[in-house]
Formats: sequence, structure tokens, C-alpha cells
Amino acid sequence: MLGAAFMLVAQVGCPRPRQGRPAWMVARQHRDFPPARYLVGIGTGDSVEQAEARARADLVGGIEERVEQEIQIRQPKVTRAGFSALRFGIQGKLVGEPAGLQVAVTWSSSDGRRHATMATIERQEIAAAIAEQIREYEAQCQQLVTGITKNLADSPYTAVLNLLAALLLRSQAEEQRALLAAVSDDPPPASRGSGVGQLVELFETMLAAIELYAARGNGLAVRADATGVALVLGVDWDIGGTRQPMARMPVRFEIPEPGEECSIRSRVDPAGMATVGIASVRSFAGSGFEVLARIDGTQLLRDAGIEIDDQRFTGLIDMIEKPVARFRLDVTSEKASRVAVIVAETRAGELLHDSRVGEALGRLLTRAGFHVIDLEELQVQIPANPSPESMASLVAGKADMLIYGVVTSEVDKAVTAGLVFARAKGHLIAVQVDTKKTLAEIQPTARSAGRDLASASDRAFELLSRKAFEALGSALASAAGKPGEPEQ
Repeated sequence: MLGAAFMLVAQVGCPRPRQGRPAWMVARQHRDFPPARYLVGIGTGDSVEQAEARARADLVGGIEERVEQEIQIRQPKVTRAGFSALRFGIQGKLVGEPAGLQVAVTWSSSDGRRHATMATIERQEIAAAIAEQIREYEAQCQQLVTGITKNLADSPYTAVLNLLAALLLRSQAEEQRALLAAVSDDPPPASRGSGVGQLVELFETMLAAIELYAARGNGLAVRADATGVALVLGVDWDIGGTRQPMARMPVRFEIPEPGEECSIRSRVDPAGMATVGIASVRSFAGSGFEVLARIDGTQLLRDAGIEIDDQRFTGLIDMIEKPVARFRLDVTSEKASRVAVIVAETRAGELLHDSRVGEALGRLLTRAGFHVIDLEELQVQIPANPSPESMASLVAGKADMLIYGVVTSEVDKAVTAGLVFARAKGHLIAVQVDTKKTLAEIQPTARSAGRDLASASDRAFELLSRKAFEALGSALASAAGKPGEPEQ
């Protein structure tokens, strides 16, 4: 009985080929295709075509499993600063159906209802093809790296794109090394050229040389009904102490919207500037908002010819998009009191076309919550001898309050060390339009230096504007029913 039990266990534990079924189907090997020389795959099916397809899939699937194991082993060695040269889930992307794969052995049952196939590929043949692919990737990578150092000064954006392309080639070479290790017992050839770590370090150096800044629009005070508000982002490249525009760089402006966030994409022009227009700011009336501008990492990958779903580059995208330039905008309430600012401005006796004091006062008043009327909307003719009554009549129905007057600048007597000093002085009056009552009258002065009269006057005008706002802003706030000091 004991002997019979052992015989039963042996029969159950050691499966034998069915009658008429070839041994290679069970053993998964054939004497004409020894494992030391060949990779094999076995497939069965109801038709010859089905059996062949399954045999090919079985062979490729076995390679893919071994490749995934190799990637797990190699991954830590080729990961730098969030960039992983290898990726998981490579089925269909790395292996595919290798060249040299063929149907070597077939079998069909006597009744023609069952079929089996053995697909094979010679290890040495596939290893030679993979090794050649590695050499090609590494040669192309090194060619790009050599060109990068030459193009840093002349075409920095091209250099960035070439470096990303070099990283992709180096990654493809590392993946092929994992594939080679999966199909061959021989060690992969030694790596040639720049490694992953060196390329990532060079990329970090390039990113550190790029500066984003708010060229125009930061601190802008706008009315609630303003449209097409323009923001200008500057992008410079500073490498080796030489500063130049970073032309062609893709950028993204992130604009908050009620309930969601809107992104506007742009590209830096040859002057190093990228401009976007915000269609409407009405939803931010009475408060303000902040716009963030950053390099568009996704578009940068596209420009470099890299698939945006390539997860290896996720860490680099985070690195690329980390630096930001900020634009803070203040928007007046739609119910804010309307203020007209009409200031004539002269420099050395010459009337200036644009009033810097008027513009500066307008920004400060808007930030304090007033609705400043654009001069083009007023369309008024200034009388020869203006008075509070006549000026109030000019803007009646268009403004609730008015600031008008004149400011002048002249060269000051003191000129030292190549600097020109200018002194600005003004006479400004604030008026309640409906009552024609004078709210405040001031004669501020300011003095500043510059390389010439124009620059010195501009600075003096700016200082005078702040002094005027401190004096007139409180009077306007009281007249508008706003207790306390206006927001600075």
C-alpha cells in the first residue's frame, strides 16, 4: 500500500505529456534550441495562427519580466535630482517584437483541433543588435553635449533643448542596457560619454542662469471696468557674467478665476519679453489678485521632441517650473468714487505731453479704492485761468471729485560728481464736483538726483506724487465717506 501511495504521488506531482503531445511543450525547451543559446516562447491554440501569436507573446513577455527586474536593480544608479533615466511599465515601448524572432517548431494533433508552437530567438543575435543600439544612442548623446557648450552664448534656448534631447538619448541607452542584461548573461558594455548625473547637473546650472521677472504690470492699480490689462514678463539668461534675453522660451501665466484657475501660454520674443492680456478684471473688483508666471515645462519638453507623458521627466518639469515671477494687481470697486486727475507738467519750461505726477497719483488713488477716470474719457478743454468752479463744471457728470493743478521741475543749483539735481514743485487742488467745494490745496516740493535733468526730474516727480497723495488722499476719502486714512 505504501508503494502504491508513492506511485500515486509521483504521478500527480510529475506531469507527463499527454498522449501524442510533444515533450517540448511541457519542458519548454528543445534539444535543437538549448537555453544557453536561445530564448524560447510556447503557445497553444485552436489554430496555427493563434498558437504562433501566443508563442511570440510568451517569448516577449518573458523578456519584459526580466527587463522590469533589471530596471529595479539599476534604477537607483541612474536617478538624479528627481530625474529617473529608467521607467517602469515599458511593455510595448522598449521590447516590442525583437528582430530575429521566428517560429522554430510546430505541432498539430492528429485530429487537427490542437496546435502548439515554439518561437525562438538567438541570444547572441539580439544581444549584438541591442549593443549596437546602445552605441548609437551614446554617440548621438555625446554629439549633442559637445554642441551644447558651443551654443550656450549664441543660442541658449537651443542649448537647453539639446540638453533635454541628450538626457532622453542617455535614458534610452540605459533602458537598452537593462534589456541587454535581460537577454544575455554577458555584462553590458561600459558606458561612454556623459552620464545621467553629469547631464542633470549641467541642466541645473542652465536653469540657475535663467531669471524671470515682472517687467511691467506688477503693482498695477486698475479700474474694475478695465479690459485687456497687459502684463509683461521678462526672461533673461546670465551665463559667464554675460546677460542676454532668453528668446523663444515658452512661459505660462497662471491667472486666478472665481472657482477655477486659468492658464495663458505665451513665448518669449527676441527682446526677452512675453506679453499677455487679461480680458477682464471685473470679478476682482474691490480687491485684487496675483498672477504667477513660470516657464512652461510641458511645452519645453514638446519643443525638445519628448513625449509629455514620459514619466521620467516629471521631476525635471517640477524643477523647471519652480521659479516664478509674481504680478500683484489691485482692482477698484465698481461702486468706488470717481476721481479725475488733470495735471499740467513742465520740465525746464517745456510742457510735457504725459504727466508723470498725474499717472503716479492715479495709481495711488486706484490702489486706495478710488475709480480714476481716464483723461481720454474726460475730453475737456482746460481754461486759461482755471478755478475750482470752472474745473468742476468741466468734469460734471463724469467724476465725483477732481484733482487739478500744475507741477514744474528745474535744474537745482547743486551739481556734483556728475549728477544733476532737479527740484520739483507743484500747486494742486482737490475739489468736490457737485458742490464745487475745495477739499484741499497744497504746494508740495521734492528734490532728487539723476544722470541728467530728465531722469532727475522723473524721480523728483515721483517723490512729489507721494507727498501729494498723503495730503490729498485723506481729503478725498473723507469726502467719499471713507473714514480713516486711505490705503497706502
